[in-house]
Amino acid sequence: MEGFEVTKVLLEDEDGVKKAIGVEGMWTPKEEATGVNPKSRRLVRVSAKKVIVASGALNTPLLLMKSGLKPVASIAAVFKEDVRPWEGEIATSGVTEFDNLDGKGYGTKIMGAAMFVDALKYRHMNCYLSIIRDRDAGSVSLDPVDGSPVIAYTMSPFDRKHTVLGLAATAKLCYIQGAREILPMVPNIPRFECHKSDRDPSDAEFAEWLERLERADLSPSAATLNSAHQMGSCRMSIDQDNGVVDETGKRSQPYDYGDDRFRPYCKGNCRKLK
Repeated sequence: MEGFEVTKVLLEDEDGVKKAIGVEGMWTPKEEATGVNPKSRRLVRVSAKKVIVASGALNTPLLLMKSGLKPVASIAAVFKEDVRPWEGEIATSGVTEFDNLDGKGYGTKIMGAAMFVDALKYRHMNCYLSIIRDRDAGSVSLDPVDGSPVIAYTMSPFDRKHTVLGLAATAKLCYIQGAREILPMVPNIPRFECHKSDRDPSDAEFAEWLERLERADLSPSAATLNSAHQMGSCRMSIDQDNGVVDETGKRSQPYDYGDDRFRPYCKGNCRKLK
């Protein structure tokens, strides 16, 4: 239903058991002449025999509250050969060597992204991601004024360390492969340029730049990080106090769930990789 924003799940008491009978929300119809007209917004209730909650990692917990977040850092590199990153599939391979840096499953994964825009060097560029499985969590809560999601998340020093390690490993990978330029996209860290044909990781110039990258400040005031494929914001647990659903995907709630928000924990992987 285009223009419909669900605000809560409608519940009905049936023999002492709560049952989901539909959803309620605000509908903003699209008018042919003027497009969306905010003044025409109105409350709409949709009845249903079954309600499945699948509103994403940020909005699913919000909807549940109304009814009763992988940080990523990136590096780009310029090569002599054509890379043509705009062709083919995205995120088709990854480096898993750094997946488990602390022995407990937390670390970083290196992946190739779809493309990176630099007009004059575009066809020679590629972009890589350091996708972190962050150990330390944030939260999603309800804005008391307008009901929108309030996201509280600051990357911890523990997770920042893994992010920087992933960036440094990616820089080494690009250097050995012959990248002429490496763009870390980290504040106060300049791009590294090298036109030597022979590559040695112990090269003094590269080692000096790499050391500077490894000391990079990724604090909130100094760096911009990205997040995608949010998962696990609605926990799965056998203990009702610690999870929205049990290990079978059900609980006493009178509706079903159908997306990656419901997990025992945030797995920290890209769902496009098998």
